[in-house]
Amino acid sequence: MLTPLLRTGAFYLIWRRYLRPRFRGALFATTAILAINLVHHEALAFFRETGHTEYAAYSFYARWALWFLVAINYFVFVEHSLRRNAAPEQSQRKPPARTKLPEQPEQIDPLDDGFDDVRHLPRVRTRTEMILEAKKDG
Repeated sequence: MLTPLLRTGAFYLIWRRYLRPRFRGALFATTAILAINLVHHEALAFFRETGHTEYAAYSFYARWALWFLVAINYFVFVEHSLRRNAAPEQSQRKPPARTKLPEQPEQIDPLDDGFDDVRHLPRVRTRTEMILEAKKDG
C-alpha cells in the first residue's frame, strides 16, 4: 500500500524538478527529429523509385546534420537557459557584511595606563639565577 504512494511521490518530484522545465524543449526536439526521419524516409523511397540511389548518401548526411542542429538548439535554448535562470548560491545571493573599522586605533599614553606601580618593581629572579649568583659570590 505504501509502495505505490512512494512511487507516485518520487515520480512527482522527478517531474516537478527535472522534466517539467524541459518538457516543451524535449517535445519540440522529438517532433523535429520525427519530422526529419519522415522526410529522410520519403527521400529514400523517392530515390529508390526514380533509380537515383547515388543521392541516398546525401540524405543520410543531411539527416545527421539536422539531428546535430536539433541537439545543439536544445542545449542552447533549453538547458543553457535553465542553468542561467537557476538560483544563485547562498554566497552569491548575500553580499559580504561591511564593517567600518576605525581609521586609527585609540592611542593610550603609557604613563596613564594604571601599571606604573608594577612597572617600577624590581625584576623577579628565577631560582636558577639565584643559584648562579650564589656561585659567583662565593
